[in-house]
Amino acid sequence: MQRHTYDSNYPSPNTPASSLSSGLDWRSWLHWLGWTLPIAIGLFATVPTSAQSETSAFSLAAGFEARRVALPERVALQHTTDCGYISAEPTVMVTLEEDFFYLNFNPIDATPETTLLVISMDNDGERFCSRGEVGQSGYWRAGTYAVYIGGVTERAAQTMVNTDALEISELP
Repeated sequence: MQRHTYDSNYPSPNTPASSLSSGLDWRSWLHWLGWTLPIAIGLFATVPTSAQSETSAFSLAAGFEARRVALPERVALQHTTDCGYISAEPTVMVTLEEDFFYLNFNPIDATPETTLLVISMDNDGERFCSRGEVGQSGYWRAGTYAVYIGGVTERAAQTMVNTDALEISELP
């Protein structure tokens, strides 16, 4: 029968569990990290990017600085009866922490074929759609809103590629 020998840096199989934590030195921990850390990184690195949403989300309170939002890559479009073609995911999710007496959602470089759809996630799904070179502005109740930028036609929605597509401000 072959006899096994154990390195003194590692506990033997007969070592009681209560003495394991005090018996391990820094080399043992490095050895343990040496094989577990790459596995952990590999598990998280293999998450498919298609499962990650490109929708940005943020909250706004009175006195905020104007925010510009970029269009996410569009992979799928959906047709709406009132606001043309929009992406399947919102361009941005905005949570208003308080009522705004004046707030402006303004598409940047809008054309006559641009559409802007704002859907209230809290107030019975209220929908605000504008077409063309205008945005949505005025009084807004506190709550969360899904904002979509799209086009009157499918082609117009597919060709919209701006680094900054929407500006949200308290200024007219």
